[in-house]
This record gives sequence, C-alpha cells and structure tokens, in this order.
Amino acid sequence: MYLSKVNVLSHALVTEESFNGSSIMSFAQNMIDRAKEIGSRVIVGLDPDISNMPRDLQKIASTRPGGLTIALQTYLMNVIDATQDHAVAFKPNTAFFEQYQSIGLSVLEEILNYLRFKKQIVILDAKRGDIGHTAAAYGRAWLSDKHSINGSNPWKADAITVQPYTGEDGIIPFLEAREGAGVFVLCRTSNPSADTLQKIEDAHGEHLYIRLAREAFGIGKSYPPNNMSYSTYSDLGLVVASTKSIDDVIKIRHINPRALFLMPGIGAQGGSLDTLIAGGGTDTFGAYAAASRSILYPKRRTKEEDSIWDSENWPIFVKQRCAEEVIKLKTAIQDRQTVEKWRMGLKGGEGKYVEYAGKPYLLEKLVFEKTYLQYSSHQITKPYAYLTRLDEKSVYSVQPPLSDVYPLDTKVED
Repeated sequence: MYLSKVNVLSHALVTEESFNGSSIMSFAQNMIDRAKEIGSRVIVGLDPDISNMPRDLQKIASTRPGGLTIALQTYLMNVIDATQDHAVAFKPNTAFFEQYQSIGLSVLEEILNYLRFKKQIVILDAKRGDIGHTAAAYGRAWLSDKHSINGSNPWKADAITVQPYTGEDGIIPFLEAREGAGVFVLCRTSNPSADTLQKIEDAHGEHLYIRLAREAFGIGKSYPPNNMSYSTYSDLGLVVASTKSIDDVIKIRHINPRALFLMPGIGAQGGSLDTLIAGGGTDTFGAYAAASRSILYPKRRTKEEDSIWDSENWPIFVKQRCAEEVIKLKTAIQDRQTVEKWRMGLKGGEGKYVEYAGKPYLLEKLVFEKTYLQYSSHQITKPYAYLTRLDEKSVYSVQPPLSDVYPLDTKVED
C-alpha cells in the first residue's frame, strides 16, 4: 500500500559522495543531460496542499496523531515515484511547506532527502533575495554541500529561485555558495500586476525585464567556471512565464542566449506551448515547463476518475497526467522542428512537388497563419501548405498542416 512509503528513509543514509560521484558538473549541463536521457522538458512542482489531496489522506491529517506529517510525506513521495521517469527535475515550493510551519519544514527536509536518494535534480522554488551577506546566508542554507554544524547539509538543493531587486549583490552569493550550483532569477512572471514594474522603461526605452535579462547574461558568463564541464548554457537561468507573449520570450532569448528558462504556467495557468518552444532556442534544450497543479491535483473529467482519485490508485492518475504533459510538449517540439526544416528546405519553394496522403501534389504556397488558442488570448502560428492535385477530371485544393506534407525528390508529371 502506498502509505508504507512514509518510513522508507528511516534506514536509507544518503551521502554526498554516493549521490554526486567524484566529478563536479554544472547545473545547466546536468539539466540538459537529464532532458536528453528521458526525452522530456517537464519540471514537476511540489506544492503540498492538504485540501486538494485524496480524501483518505485528508482524513489521516485531521484525525491521527502526527497525521499531517504522514499525509504530506506520503503524498509527495508517491508523486515523486509516479513521475520520476518523466521529470527532468523536481521543484519544491517552500511557501507550501512553510504554511504548515515546523511540520512543513520537517517534511521538506525529508522530501529533499528522498529526492537525493532517488538521484533527482532539485530546484528549490524559494524566491530568496537580499543584500550580500544575507544572500550568502541563504546560499549556505539551501545550496551549500556542508552544514555549518553537523557536516552534510540536509537542505541542499541543486538550484534555487531568487529575486533580483537588490542587483548582482543579491545574486552572486547564491552562485558562489557551491561550485556548480544553479540560480534562476525572476525575469518575466505570470502574475497580473507584473507589468507594473517589469514593463517600466528606462531612458533608452528598454523595459526593465529586458534590462534584467541583459544584466543576467553578463553575470552568467562567469558561471560555471571555465574549468567545469558545461555546454553553451550558464548556471544563471531566468524564470520566464509561458503565459506571456511569444514576442516577450523571443526578446529575452535574443538578449540572453545562454540562460536556461524555467517557464511556469503550462498546466493550470494555460500557458502557450508555442511560447515555451520559442524560449527553448535553436537546440530546444534552453527552456523547461514547470507544471505543478495540473500534475499534483489533476482535474477529474469523469465520475470514474473521481473514484480513482479517492482510492489507493490515485498515483496512477498523477503519472498519467505527467506523461500527457511530456507527450504534449514533445509533440509540439517535433512539429516545430518539422516546420523549421520546411522553412529552410522550401524557402521560395512554390511550384515544387510534394506528397500528401500518399499522392503527389503541387505546392502552391506556404502560409504561417496566426490564430488564437481556445480559452486564451495567446497567439500561435499554424503552418499550412496550400496544395493542388491534378487529375483527369478536376482540380483538388487542400490545406493540410505542414507536418503532414512530405517533399518529393523529383518532379511528378501531371
């Protein structure tokens, strides 16, 4: 039964040596390697809210001695087990643990230990930020290898989110808390009042969020150090909401090509996959979708799903929702790569012959139409190929999506 996971760590001693191995790699490189290994760009958020959990766990929390600890820990461990094959990283949000005060912090420590035991990448969503010496203390608390008193640090995460309002003095201490640590700076957020500050213009007409991305690019050039193994990406990333316009994301990516983007909003907030893909850069490994509520507390569409949720089989439901997010994003990336190949291969290619549904057609024109997502104001690009097939009797015109059309190497006679 899934409740048995509560005591799984009582006999599991996790050491830094057994988890990290002998070599140090940059946070960014670890993320990319993991994404390539499992074919995913999804980060699973861990935001415990007892009121949204299955009924039996709510009952345990309210009736048993120590029940809240049991319920929270049980739920989160089962979520981790259900989604670990699809998650590039896990993102515990400290606020959702802090709301349960000392119990919540104790559970957070156990969950961080469990994630290390599972060899998972951990991004602590703490949104810390302060002047230099205070930022350094935060860094020691959440990123350092060693505890100041007891040896290894039970709160250690691989990366952390930070507020940039104090400038580089409040960012660099986190990067220097441990070699290879990751930091995500809030840049373009999804909340309704974000534009009040983020779209303030300087004397040159540049928005604050663009200036922030530019400053982060400068700082990030030194992290990771040159002696560490890393790709083209920096350990200083940016939080960029997928609910913002694709134009905003493209601007940020242009200004800061080395930042990994942590992109919340894909799930419950209805963010655009097109926006996330634009943030991923040319290699598609620059952006990661952070999904919390849509995976942790998935909407039930039928009475049968309601009954599954309130049974001991609810982890299957969570696993299914996570897999759906992964497939949806993977399909969107593949479609975009197909479109880009067509852009290059058929640039000015009207008049060429292609194949659609097993038959040859004449490519009349390529059209990249703008349309709106249902229930959303976000625009996406829908690529279409206008085709004409000639036969003995009539002309047939079709408008299939570009990904359904394949080039023919040689011209086909009508």
